Amino acid sequence: MNDSTNSKVNKERRLGNLASYDPRTKLYLVVLLTLIMAVGWKWQVMIIGVAMSLVIVAITEVDFMKVLTMSIRAFIVSLIISIIVAIFVSIKVGVFLLIKLLLLTLIASFVAQTMKQSDVLDALAKGFGMNAQTAKRLSAVLTFVPHLEREKKRVKMAQRARGVDPDEGSFISKLRKDFMLAIPNYKCTFIKTGRQMKAMEMRQYTSVKRRKCVHELKFTWVDEVILLIFIIALAASILLMLVLK
Repeated sequence: MNDSTNSKVNKERRLGNLASYDPRTKLYLVVLLTLIMAVGWKWQVMIIGVAMSLVIVAITEVDFMKVLTMSIRAFIVSLIISIIVAIFVSIKVGVFLLIKLLLLTLIASFVAQTMKQSDVLDALAKGFGMNAQTAKRLSAVLTFVPHLEREKKRVKMAQRARGVDPDEGSFISKLRKDFMLAIPNYKCTFIKTGRQMKAMEMRQYTSVKRRKCVHELKFTWVDEVILLIFIIALAASILLMLVLK
């Protein structure tokens, strides 16, 4: 990168806009938050995890209700898992697990909204040193929910074009409609994801060494500051857990 490109990147990066961050930074933040959640099994430590989650939500600049609606199915699965844990382990562990799963699901959805699939591939390959096959598979998993939401939106638009309002009726009625469309939507998304992976193979995405990034990856002071904040939060969580033992 030349000096003019460097200055352009620095101007585009804003601490309060997650979408402008380096793709690797976005995934690093999710990993760091997951580690904070993993070590935090005391209320005092949980507060740090919640605070860091709110930081990501605040800097994402994505419609909250849109992400909440998109994550509702994952929330239901998290609730079921937490209830099972509460029954067989303890209520406290079940409640903690529910909070952790809900926050991680929400944050992953927020971050996914700021990344294109090419960004995810580049971040996995360059940021975590993954080979092409692993990066492709993990990228498909990480982008599955956004693709599913787009498919759901496409179906709703098709229904409106035929004179049917999918948002009409009570909450129970909407839930029933969503449930009836869930299987076809999942099936279509799986098929499209499979086709996308085949298309990547046809375009010779077989080696991360030969492949050039769509956008040149470069850390700036913005990426370094936000990562430092989360690393400090992780260190504080570990230290607090040791003190509270």
